[in-house]
Amino acid sequence: SPSTPIVLVPNTVSEPEGNFAGSEVPRTVGFIGTYSSLPNANAARNLAEDIFPRVRGRMKDAALLIAGSGLPENDHVRYNALPGTTVLGRVESSQQFVASCSVLALPIRIRGGVTLKLVEALALGRAVVASPEMIAGLPVSAGTDLVVADTDQEFASAIVKLLEDDEYRAKIAASGRLAYERHFSRAALIKSARAGSILCEGE
Repeated sequence: SPSTPIVLVPNTVSEPEGNFAGSEVPRTVGFIGTYSSLPNANAARNLAEDIFPRVRGRMKDAALLIAGSGLPENDHVRYNALPGTTVLGRVESSQQFVASCSVLALPIRIRGGVTLKLVEALALGRAVVASPEMIAGLPVSAGTDLVVADTDQEFASAIVKLLEDDEYRAKIAASGRLAYERHFSRAALIKSARAGSILCEGE
């Protein structure tokens, strides 16, 4: 039906509810996902076994928190045995978990669709380090709204810089929050839908 008008509305998450000021735990890196999804499982493994040890080599007090359901028991045990790493399993509130982290690290190499973990981190004003695949096609600016890294070493260096430099981390987080408001918030999506819908002409 080539003549049918189409309005494309991106994914969103609701405006964060509650006051998360002061909930950030210093020098904490977080990852959350459902591990029945292979890209999430691979990303958690890459972060825990390859990226975070490089971070710990430069910052002995850095901590990694891995949250979410479906992680195999052998992975749960193995990651918990790594220095500075804690596996939380399923958490009651993803917003509270994300808000507790200084940095969200998302080394996801195959994006399976919805990027809600990224959008939620931006909405909560948390600094994000993501793979190029994670932000492909999204209206975000690499190096401004978030940090993009490809190799394990790039991820580790980006994480360390964000954890060490409070001013830099706050600047990235604030820009990311503005990107959420401009492109992913409920208000922005309603405005976009109205602008592109013939049902709203004249409003």
